[in-house]
Amino acid sequence: MSSIVDDLKSRVSEIEKLAIGVKEDAIQFEKNIRKDYGDLDRLLSKSRSKDKDIKILKGILSKEPNDKQVQAISKDLERHERDLLHSHHELKPCTGSFFVRLCMGQVNVKNYRHGERMKLKTEYQKFKFRTDFLGLFIVGIQLFLFPGNRFLQIASQAWLMYYYSSLSLRENILNVNGSHIRNWWIYHHYIMMVVTLGVLTWDPRSESYLNFERSFLSLNFGQSLIQILQTWYQSHKLYKMIALGNASSMEVNGSSLPKLSGPVQSITLLIPFLLFMQFYMLYLAYLLLSYSYTRGLNLEWQVPAVGICFLIIGFGNMSNTLDTYIDKLRGKVSK
Repeated sequence: MSSIVDDLKSRVSEIEKLAIGVKEDAIQFEKNIRKDYGDLDRLLSKSRSKDKDIKILKGILSKEPNDKQVQAISKDLERHERDLLHSHHELKPCTGSFFVRLCMGQVNVKNYRHGERMKLKTEYQKFKFRTDFLGLFIVGIQLFLFPGNRFLQIASQAWLMYYYSSLSLRENILNVNGSHIRNWWIYHHYIMMVVTLGVLTWDPRSESYLNFERSFLSLNFGQSLIQILQTWYQSHKLYKMIALGNASSMEVNGSSLPKLSGPVQSITLLIPFLLFMQFYMLYLAYLLLSYSYTRGLNLEWQVPAVGICFLIIGFGNMSNTLDTYIDKLRGKVSK
């Protein structure tokens, strides 16, 4: 029995030593982090230490704008200034957009470790992949099995509010950490949050709601299907571009990718579906605004509000879709 007790004491002693060692390493790790952030502050100050000299040099060089040597020096100065500003921007802690600050406060959302940034991207892509199918499932049940069910109406709109607010928060933080998501798509999420709030607070017994409920569900169902196709196309295209070195590892689905070269067959197949849904949204905007006009002031505020939002989203989506496709064609021609 004594040998068993000695063995147990020995094992507990090993665990004690491990706990002490981990605690000491954690303290050292915290010290290293504080030192690293101190170095970061000094580096940020260093990157802006020559701002006054640059301004003075620009003033001197501007006095001889036609001299070739002065022009060459000016170009070099501008290049070096851009490099310093870029380095400062890449290193400076950032709180993100107003929406991020509204949700999280004045906190730094920039990650300096590549692994942490990649984790943000991976979690974002997993979120989109899972929620695309879940959104289609929820709307499909409401549209085909239980139309008019109030519980499903509330659950569906609450889900959409969570979905668009999560996308907005994630994409804003991704942009801070090196992704290049077009600003329009983030604005799109904000507007869709307004639409969702409007539909959620709309009286389900009102004539206007009953007239447009099925149209809204059809729109959501079609958008969910298109979103699944877009995610599939963009993920495959993005993987290829990263492998070829035409995009950074932090680009995500839906990013404004720097180079859109290569075959256009896949995106050409998507364009008709995208444009159809965008025209359908504009058609709904027309119906809502026409309904508002004919009914006058004796009408729920949600009708004109949702109509205006659909009008903005429809034209914005169409503009960005055509812009992306034109960039794609230009990439093909330039090749």
